[in-house]
Amino acid sequence: MTPRRKLSNRLIAVGAVLVLLSVILTLYNLNRDWDAKNEDYEILSELDEAVEASEMYRVTDAPEFPDDMDSVNINDVDYIGYVTIPSLGVELPVTKTWSYEKLKFAPCRYAGNVNDNNLVICAHNYRSHFGRLRRLTEGEEIRFKDVHGNVTHYQVTSSAVLAPTAIEEVTISDADLTLFTCTYGGRTRYTVQCQKRPA
Repeated sequence: MTPRRKLSNRLIAVGAVLVLLSVILTLYNLNRDWDAKNEDYEILSELDEAVEASEMYRVTDAPEFPDDMDSVNINDVDYIGYVTIPSLGVELPVTKTWSYEKLKFAPCRYAGNVNDNNLVICAHNYRSHFGRLRRLTEGEEIRFKDVHGNVTHYQVTSSAVLAPTAIEEVTISDADLTLFTCTYGGRTRYTVQCQKRPA
């Protein structure tokens, strides 16, 4: 066998291994997405029950949001409510604080709160989480429902791709609500900013 043929065979073998590894990684991510979606469904059911049991649930004419978000504990995790993105068919529980572990199964409050008009929510780019944020266009509706049943309506005003180090652009802005996720590969962040709108 000629040296050129040997090199060609080695390159084909390396290529096959890389393709196999990418298939394994894709299957892992799809499985993780499926698990997260199932966990979200169970959490949303329990969260709905907690919201309906809340004494403040019926006070919806003029909701008063606390300085810090009240929460409900489910499976040793505190949740502040859930976010709904109708155009994407997404309804997800939101944890009170964020960590890499919590991001595996639910979106997390990254900073701010509803009362101060600076709520920031982050999530993985799973298809069932924030993986389709890029599809949102200006004017589309997003809702956040807290654990007392108070619903705040938002509309998308802008979107941007930011560096992972652009913390201030995400947490200190004029947006009433900011959603963000990693782009595929994790090198940048996709961010959607929203303003409150009347119900």
